[in-house]
Amino acid sequence: MSAASVDSAGSNAPLVVVYGDDDLEVRSQCSKVMDRWRAELPNVDPESVDGNASTVKEMAGSVSAVTASLETLSLFGDGKLVWFRNCNFLGSEGRVAQSRSTGEALDGLLESLKRCDWNSTRFLLSCNSIDKRKRFYKWIQKSGDLIACDSLASQGDRGEGIAIRLIQEQCREAGKTMAGNLAEQLVRWVGLNRRALVSECEKAILHSGDSSEIGEHDVQATVTKTRQAKAFAFADAVADRNLRNALLCLDEELWAMRTDRQKSEMGLLYGLISKFRNMLLVKDLVVQGKLRVERSFASFRSQLSSIDKAGFPSDRRFNPLSQNPYVIFRVIAQVGNYRQSELVNSLSALMECNTRLVSVGDDAGSLLRECVINIILGKK
Repeated sequence: MSAASVDSAGSNAPLVVVYGDDDLEVRSQCSKVMDRWRAELPNVDPESVDGNASTVKEMAGSVSAVTASLETLSLFGDGKLVWFRNCNFLGSEGRVAQSRSTGEALDGLLESLKRCDWNSTRFLLSCNSIDKRKRFYKWIQKSGDLIACDSLASQGDRGEGIAIRLIQEQCREAGKTMAGNLAEQLVRWVGLNRRALVSECEKAILHSGDSSEIGEHDVQATVTKTRQAKAFAFADAVADRNLRNALLCLDEELWAMRTDRQKSEMGLLYGLISKFRNMLLVKDLVVQGKLRVERSFASFRSQLSSIDKAGFPSDRRFNPLSQNPYVIFRVIAQVGNYRQSELVNSLSALMECNTRLVSVGDDAGSLLRECVINIILGKK
């Protein structure tokens, strides 16, 4: 066996550990490993032991059961296929994980693994986290394969790409298609949570009925937006210069603040300031001929990647190219709604609104509503 950190498709070792905080991906990778092993050992019945323990006693029982499964001869003598699943005591945190008894139990399991005949034995372990400082991890690193399943949110831009591919794969499996920019929008609304993305995508698929394509109306009608996405919807409505939608979004946000302490009028205001600052910066690039409006997101992304970014500031607030490409794609479609002078005036109005909120203490809801109306109607 060779030391490796791979995905399930590239794993050939008879000993595999799948770990990470993305539980949906952990299960998916485990399923692929087990399917391959069942094909390799068709006459062996898989054995599964639950490793989810809330006490040291439960941990000891599960480790003992796994050890017995590894050391007991198969009824037909053709081999062993054991899955130690959902282990929650291999990390560095928690009373059970930090117990001395857990360390001793894992040492015993390690000795049992060393005695296995790996020509006829397959062992899979899945867990939410694993302490890389311990002997158990270091031996597996040398003797088997490790498959890491980190959350999409922890992978930055790469995570967004994986999320979009996940959505489009779900659609293909259902015999449907979804445009790339619409998949980007769904990710933006739902967030980088694999389970939530799959669930929301399934809702859009069902809503599309017999149609071979999932349209924007399907996504709009079914997808549950996160708190952050709802705040973006308010800023987008103002940027779209849609007074009715802007006031509806604002009323919804103000109502939600009665029960959600994480929401605030100041947060909404800062979101608008950020939106109009981006619009002004992107508008300047359009005027200079460095960016042009594209209807296709793929074409726009290609155009964006060809721009020399050397002359742009390092501060993300003043560098529109540091934003997510889909965010810029949305902004460039909105900058045509305002002249450059109107964007400057809008930012001035928003900063004045900020001053009044902080120093004067005016009614925040009324002040925001007045500011939004003036911006959309073009009043100074």
